Amino acid sequence: MGDDREKLTLTLHGLPAFNKDVDGEAFARKFFKFMQALAEADKQANGERRSKYLIDALEKNTATARVREMPSSSAEHHSGVRYFRDGVSSIYYDRPAARRLSLPFVNYVRELSSDVGNTFAFGEIKSDNQNTVRIDEGLRKNADKVAADIRRISLGVVQPFAGEARASFDGTILALDSRKDKDLAVIRLTAGGREIECKVDQISDDDMVRFYKKRCTIFGVGHYSGNDRLPDWIQVAKIELVEPSGSWGTWKAAFPELKLDEWH
Repeated sequence: MGDDREKLTLTLHGLPAFNKDVDGEAFARKFFKFMQALAEADKQANGERRSKYLIDALEKNTATARVREMPSSSAEHHSGVRYFRDGVSSIYYDRPAARRLSLPFVNYVRELSSDVGNTFAFGEIKSDNQNTVRIDEGLRKNADKVAADIRRISLGVVQPFAGEARASFDGTILALDSRKDKDLAVIRLTAGGREIECKVDQISDDDMVRFYKKRCTIFGVGHYSGNDRLPDWIQVAKIELVEPSGSWGTWKAAFPELKLDEWH
């Protein structure tokens, strides 16, 4: 249950170019998005609008506005402030719960955090229990990411895997870098021709020279960002030369390079 004492505060901090004062038009635009997000939070928390958000305080010297939640009637209601507070926090920390928020709410948060660093330095959203979430580049990026994920989910598109997984890859070792601070190589995949950076510190220099510019199967742990079905880079544990033409190994290597089953 919500009550009329729940409050939420928006503060913007100005840019050094304006002696850290906040541009009035910028504050007005952001306050409008803040109020739109609150209205959407109230709607999502209750299934319909149940509360008004009244101006509780304005502080021009710090570009701060505080609003107070006031139920529109005596009917049972849930707090839009709490939905807003928890929703913005889940976006900021990129939690799975953020994907269950309404897309309009996430879009209002995106617009609230847009132009950070350009029209204002950063902002803060503070709830009555003193929890604070920054309006900064991190919030903007995560809000964009969450919105894209929600759209993908609504279309039934499977999100590419993010994390680490054992896999094997068929390709040719193209480049070596065995400087003391780096043990890197590049593999060009046989299927598709994509190039992926590999960490090869577990492979001896003699073996790397033997494998150089030859077709191999690389076994290791792929590190996936979730932006692609292929890994961003591979921690290599073992490399085997692909068998000469005409053997079963040649046909086996012609199959798609990504095998997520664990190898031994």
